[in-house]
Amino acid sequence: PRGTLQVGVRADWFSVTGTGSISPRLSAAWALDDRTSLKAAAGVFYQHLPMLLLARCAGSSGLDDVKARHAVLGVERLLTENTRLTLEAYHKDYDDMPLDPEQPPLSVFDGKADAVPGRLAGGGKAASYGLELTVQKKLAQKAYGLASAAWARSRYRGLDGIWRNRNYDNRFAVSVEGGYKPDRNWEFSMRWIIAGGTPYTPMDLEACMRLHRMVLNAKEINGSRYSAYHSMNVRFDRRFHFQSTNLIFYLSAWNVYNRKNVAQYFWNDREQRKDVIYQWLLLPIFGLEYEM
Repeated sequence: PRGTLQVGVRADWFSVTGTGSISPRLSAAWALDDRTSLKAAAGVFYQHLPMLLLARCAGSSGLDDVKARHAVLGVERLLTENTRLTLEAYHKDYDDMPLDPEQPPLSVFDGKADAVPGRLAGGGKAASYGLELTVQKKLAQKAYGLASAAWARSRYRGLDGIWRNRNYDNRFAVSVEGGYKPDRNWEFSMRWIIAGGTPYTPMDLEACMRLHRMVLNAKEINGSRYSAYHSMNVRFDRRFHFQSTNLIFYLSAWNVYNRKNVAQYFWNDREQRKDVIYQWLLLPIFGLEYEM
């Protein structure tokens, strides 16, 4: 048997909105040889609206659940006995996304958690697609590791009919992580990641100066991007083994080379200029873990 086929279905009923759904799924795999296999999967998924929206937005209980159609196609290759390469392409379409009729260009799911609209409308659409490459080495000869690279797009369509970038449309991400265990007592590990900058809505600087507060440019929603993010974390663990328990002391450093990654921009009214808030700089962490 070189091939496998799995078929499934999920049924849901949500009493708050009175909606039900049937979600079929399908996956298949075919072994080309002892080390290489092709894989494919497709399915329909439904997501109930968050309870915060249902509780605070008039008429939201009559909206349909968000519907997503997923499709994945990939190939897997065993490079060595403990190293595996995986390449996957995926596409996701979303229907019935909730939207705010009073702000047609905005996506409710991509807004702030505390910015709940007064009422909701359905009919929003979104789409995501991309490629992911992963090379994974399991623990063997005291070392392990994982390297991955991804390219992706994620967009939504508002009530005005215009497609825009979603908040987490980084476009690309590359990460490398691994570790070394010279014996059962010591472990050294690291993780490095670089990702494209996320979209954001730029400020209308003339309006900010005139009104003395931050005013976003409604004509360029998610039209700008932060600079690329990158950071490295390192850690070492020392394990103390007892008869039936373990004590682990660990010491780590986040953002070990002190990269200034932008968290967000804001309007500095005192100095009448756009200012910046950075994410965590170098952050040392240590602790103890007791395993029973």
